[in-house]
Amino acid sequence: MIQNISYDEWLMTYSPEEAMLETYGEDIARVVATDTNLIWTLVETDYGELISSGYSYVNLIGYYIARVPHDLEKRILVDVS
Repeated sequence: MIQNISYDEWLMTYSPEEAMLETYGEDIARVVATDTNLIWTLVETDYGELISSGYSYVNLIGYYIARVPHDLEKRILVDVS
């Protein structure tokens, strides 16, 4: 199941940390050590950037860690534009 939400809804619902984490070094070590249901991935698509719940590796830009977990049974897509 895929659910689309706005950027503002994502901020209010999942309370992500402000800083995007890089894909290398200490940042990626922190991402890997974090529960999957707290991870969000910023990716580049043909339609612009979006944030996807969980780990994504294709067209990866960076990661966010949220304070509120998402449902692992759903793919949540956040429109960043």
